[in-house]
Amino acid sequence: MLDSIKKNKNFFYTCVTIICALGWWFNFIGFRIQIFSIIFSAVYLILNAILLGRILVKIINLDRELEFIFGVCVLIFLIGFGLAFPIFFYKLLPIHLLIVLLILTILISLSVKYCPLPEGMSLRRLEDNKGIRMPKSFFILFVVLLAVGLFFLLRSRTGEFITSPWQVIRPYYLYVWGLLVAIVGFAVFSKIKIRKFFLLIILASLLLHAYLPIVYKAGFGGDKWRHLGAEQSLMAGEPYYPVLFGDRVDMKKIGPVSVPEVLIVGNKNSYVNMWGATIALSWMSGMDIFWIDLVLGFLLYSIFLPLLLFRFGEFILSKKRFLLLLAFLPLCFSPFQMYGAITTSNAFGFLWFLFTLLILCQAIKFKLNKYLWWAVIIAILLNYLNYILYLILILEIIIVSFCLKKIVNRVDSHSKYFWIVSLIILILLFCILLPIVDLAGGNVFKSWDWIKNNFLKDIFDFIKTLVLSNPIFPRMFNMEQDNWLFAQANQNISRANLLKLIRWSFVLAPLVFMVMIWGMVRRDKNNIIKKLLMILLLIVIVNQFLATYFMDGNHIFNKRLVIFTSFLAMVMLALGIEAWLSIKRFSQIVKIITAVLFLALLSTTVYASGPKMQTVTSDELTAAKYLWQKISATGQKKYCVLANTWPLLALEGVSGRQIVTGGFPVYFEYAQPERVQLFDNLNKNPSLIDINRALAITGADDCYVMTEDRWIYLYNRQEILTRLNDILGQPEMIGDVYLWHWQPKK
Repeated sequence: MLDSIKKNKNFFYTCVTIICALGWWFNFIGFRIQIFSIIFSAVYLILNAILLGRILVKIINLDRELEFIFGVCVLIFLIGFGLAFPIFFYKLLPIHLLIVLLILTILISLSVKYCPLPEGMSLRRLEDNKGIRMPKSFFILFVVLLAVGLFFLLRSRTGEFITSPWQVIRPYYLYVWGLLVAIVGFAVFSKIKIRKFFLLIILASLLLHAYLPIVYKAGFGGDKWRHLGAEQSLMAGEPYYPVLFGDRVDMKKIGPVSVPEVLIVGNKNSYVNMWGATIALSWMSGMDIFWIDLVLGFLLYSIFLPLLLFRFGEFILSKKRFLLLLAFLPLCFSPFQMYGAITTSNAFGFLWFLFTLLILCQAIKFKLNKYLWWAVIIAILLNYLNYILYLILILEIIIVSFCLKKIVNRVDSHSKYFWIVSLIILILLFCILLPIVDLAGGNVFKSWDWIKNNFLKDIFDFIKTLVLSNPIFPRMFNMEQDNWLFAQANQNISRANLLKLIRWSFVLAPLVFMVMIWGMVRRDKNNIIKKLLMILLLIVIVNQFLATYFMDGNHIFNKRLVIFTSFLAMVMLALGIEAWLSIKRFSQIVKIITAVLFLALLSTTVYASGPKMQTVTSDELTAAKYLWQKISATGQKKYCVLANTWPLLALEGVSGRQIVTGGFPVYFEYAQPERVQLFDNLNKNPSLIDINRALAITGADDCYVMTEDRWIYLYNRQEILTRLNDILGQPEMIGDVYLWHWQPKK
C-alpha cells in the first residue's frame, strides 16, 4: 500500500493530510488550543476535498469549477458515516475520529489513481441561453439588497416567545427579498456565466435560510434538543441504545427468529450519520456542538443543494437555462426554505440521498467500470446509516429504473410486454409499501365499510388538498409544516401589506400545479430519468393518499416524504416553465419577464407562509442550563421537573440526555399524558396533591416546577401565583420563567 501511495503524484498531499490529522489528535488530547484545532482541521479538509473533487469529476462527470465544493460537502458526509459505525454498533470515542480521518486520507489518495472515466463519458457541452445580457447594475443592486436584507434579519434577532419568525422580521424585508430573488430569476434566463450564477444563488440561499438561525437566539425547532442531548451523551462516551455490542443488547423477534433490535429499529440508523458529522466537526474545530448544529444544515443546503440539482438536471434536459432554473427553484418551495435552514436528520439525509441518486443516474446512462460500480454500491449501502426512508426510496428507484431500462432497450415485443406488466405490478406494490411499513409504527387501516362509503369524497378532498397546497397531515393549532409548496395555505402570518391583498396560495398553488402537469406531459423521447421521476411522483402521491384517508395513526414514514415530494414537484415545474419559454408565439423578452415575475412572487409568498411553530425561548434555555447545574451538583439519579414541553426539550439537550422528559414516563411518539395533565392542573388549580403525584410517578425525592405567565390561566393569574407560592415557597425568577423547588418534609 505504501508503494502505491509513493507512486501517486499526490503523495505530498497525502503526507501533509496525515500530519494534520495526527496534529489535530495530539492537540485534542493534550493542549486543546482551539486555533491549532481549526488550522489542522482546515488544512485536512481542504487537501482531501481537492483530491476527492478530482475523483468526483470522474464518477459524476463534474465540472472542474464545482469539484472543490463537491469535495468538501461529500467529505463531511463521509466523515459522518465513518463515525456512524461506532455509534451504531456500540459507543463513540475520540480515537475513532482519528482512525476515520487516516483511513479516508489513504482511500482518497489511492482512489485518485485508480478511478478512470466511465466508458462512453465525455466532457459535457451545455447549450448557451438565448436570453439577454444581465446589466452590471443588477449585480450592484443585488449586493445592496443582500446587505439590507441581512441588516433586517439581524435587527429582528430575539429570544422572546414567538410562533413564527414573521412576527418580528420587519415587513420591508419581504419586499427586499422579492427584488433580490427577481434579480436571481433574471440571471437564470440571461447569458450569465455559470460561475457567476452560482455565486448569486449561493448568496441568495444563505440569506433565504438565515431567517431561522439568525432570528431565533436559542435556535429553531424541538427535535434539535433531542439530537443535541444525544450528541453530548455520545461525546461523553455513553452508548445510545439499542446497540449491537456491550452488556445490554436488546433483541426483537421477527417471526421465530430473534435479531438485535438495533438492526431493525429504524430510528437510530436514521440519525447516526448526522450525529457523526456534527460531533466530528465539533471535535475538529473545538466549537460547542450547539453552534455546529445551528449552521451545518444551513450551510450545506445553501451551498451544496443548488450544485447537486444543477448536475442532476443534466440527466433530464441538458439546456443551460433549465439547469440554472432547477438550481434556483428551492427558493420557491417551503420544505426547502425551512428544512434547509436547520439541521434535521430528514433534511441532512436528503442531500446524501440526492447524491446517491445522481450516481445511480450515471450508472443508468453509462457503462461503468468495476471501480465506479464500487462507488455506486457503497453510496447505496451507506443510506442504511443515513435515513431509513431514503434507503427504501433508493431500493424502489433501482427496481423501477431496471424495469424501465429493459422496456426502453428491448426490441422483442413479447419481452417488452413482460417488463411492462412487471413494472405495473411493482408500481402497485410500491403504492402501498409505505402505508404497510407505517403499520409497524402503530398505524391501523380504517374499516372496509368506512373506506367504501367515503372513497370518492376522499379522492376529491385529496386532489383539492394537493392543488391548493393545503396540509396533507394536519396538526393541532394550524401548525402544519408538511405541505409540498406553501407552509400555511389557510392563514396569513406576514405583516407585509402586499401579502394581505389576496390569499396568494389559492392563486399560485393551482397555477404551479398546472405548470407541473404541462412539464410532465411534454414529449421527451426515451428520457428514462424523467419517466422514473414521474412514476415516483405517482407512487408518493398514492402513498400519502392511502395514509391520510384510509389509516389512523401518526403516518411517520409518509409525513417524512415532504422534501422528496417537493423535489419531484420542483423538477416538473422546471420542465413546465421550460416548455413555456419554448413557445414561439410570444417574444422572448415577454416570456422571460413573465417567468421572472411569477417566480419572484411565488418565492416571496411561499417564504412568508411559514413556518409556524413554538420553540425554546432564551429565558427557557437559560433556566434549563441553571437547573441542570443545580441538579447535577446533587448527584441524584432520579429527576422530577414539571414544566411545559419546550423547556424540558432544552433541559434534555443541555443535560446530555441525563434528564429526558423531566423524568416522567414517555410513550409512543413522545406522548406524556401524566406530565401534561399535572402541568395543566398547576396552571389552573394548583394543589399539593399534584406535586406529590409527580414525585410518585418519577420516583424522585424532590421536584422542580417551571412555568411562565403565558401558561397560567389568564383570568385568575395572580390568584394562581399566590397559591403556588403558598404551596411551593417563593420562586426564583430567570427572565420570565418561574422556578420553584419542592422538597417534602421527612
